[in-house]
Amino acid sequence: MSELRKEFDLFSSEALILRPVLFDCSVRDLELRVPQPGNDREEAFLLDYIVRNMFNALSVLGGQSMSIYYDKKCEWLSALVSAAVDTLKTHPSYSRVIRINSNMASALGFGRFYFSLYDLRAHELAETPDIEPYEYLPQKLVKSSKKACKGLYLGLDVGGSDIKLIRAEDGHITMLREYDWDPGSFEDAEMTVAPILELVNEAAEGRLFDAIGISYPDICCVDRIVGGETPKTKGLKDAHPGDYAREFAKISALADRLREFAADDAPVKIINDGHMSAFTAAAELAFAGCADLSKGVIAHSLGTDLGFGMIDSRGAIADMPQEFYDIFIDMGDFPSASICAEDLRSSLNDASGLPDARRYMGQSAAFRMAASMGLGVMKEFTEEKDGVMSIKTSPDMRKPCLEALMRKAEAGSAKEQEVFRQIGRNLGMVSREMQFLLHPNSDKRLVFGRFVKKPAVFELIKQGCAETAPFIELAAGDDGMAFTPLMKELSSLEGYTVAQFAQAVGAIYYALF
Repeated sequence: MSELRKEFDLFSSEALILRPVLFDCSVRDLELRVPQPGNDREEAFLLDYIVRNMFNALSVLGGQSMSIYYDKKCEWLSALVSAAVDTLKTHPSYSRVIRINSNMASALGFGRFYFSLYDLRAHELAETPDIEPYEYLPQKLVKSSKKACKGLYLGLDVGGSDIKLIRAEDGHITMLREYDWDPGSFEDAEMTVAPILELVNEAAEGRLFDAIGISYPDICCVDRIVGGETPKTKGLKDAHPGDYAREFAKISALADRLREFAADDAPVKIINDGHMSAFTAAAELAFAGCADLSKGVIAHSLGTDLGFGMIDSRGAIADMPQEFYDIFIDMGDFPSASICAEDLRSSLNDASGLPDARRYMGQSAAFRMAASMGLGVMKEFTEEKDGVMSIKTSPDMRKPCLEALMRKAEAGSAKEQEVFRQIGRNLGMVSREMQFLLHPNSDKRLVFGRFVKKPAVFELIKQGCAETAPFIELAAGDDGMAFTPLMKELSSLEGYTVAQFAQAVGAIYYALF
């Protein structure tokens, strides 16, 4: 996508400005150049290009509405803009970004999301106020971690493959749990909620927590899960085509269900897992006093999917409508996009049916590339039925498969190494898209997740990322990030790692922030 924007700047082209009105009522202008199509095929390609840029903008920035400025006298561009808006409103997969933005706007007290179309001559440059760093952010972060030294607290890191739980009592970790699950296969909401409630009930042991924090792999807004468009809810959506919104509402209210385990007026807070990564890193860096937080903190989690989080210099966490694995980093790998989404070799997201970043990053990307390359190590973990290749699920072979790929890469196998190097290149492409949309101040990315546990694998990812985004620095969110009392204690526990359980500790701090 970033390369196309650069190429189109060199063409004789028309300007198209996308202006989302964000949830904080500020605006962001994103300018595209669109060359005139010469035939139907080029017209279809340019329509897809505009739609994907609009989708990315609304996924990452979100907003109450989007204004689009262009030369209304240009008939071919007017037709493309009109078709792009219609596609976003009506396409079964693209329209999910509209639904989520509307859900968030409603949760924040605004109306439903809408588009407005204006002539380019009506466009005026938006004023972007300078944001002064919040000088007390480090102290506020340190205060939240010190609060955990007295009282009973619970942190949950809910993922796509497992749930991790940490209980802290008077500044010490007294329980750790890891529960494997596959929420994407669940057909009703209670199958998702019940295991979480059971784990919390076990940890409570009849007592009430002074705070509960939850890191959750979906869009969260004002402590409610408002997305429902991720692969983790595919089974639920398939099983409830007519009343999905009502069924998902039972998951949306997870924080309310957890309040029975919390003391009166005790905070029960829930946040997207990507943002939790950034918050956790910021808390550790603040406690260490060894980092400049004036540019904020950006973090990625590379696990089942790609997570993204950003905390700015004031301590604010943006309300982002979609997770970063939903965005497009290219126009699609056409050969692999012709394979059905359920097949490992396809570039299509098996929830949305679109070739977005999920199948280029994280666990899904590792499996897809290894299968496409025909790596022998995959034979032990995959099966093929009716021409569709998938990871074996009985028993669940996702984690063993990923571990086998990482071991081969560590041992020096060139093909397995290329899998992780390519994931790094794709992460660099995501960073280039982030530059266009967010203009982040920080050029450092802290990376958490399974890949980081293996230094040799993470080094391959860094090598690949340097090829496509040499302007950023990747740093591991591992034991070297353990500075707060709870995190240091976690790093000293045999059989557990900071890379595994950092988010659960961060969830406790977030609940107290």
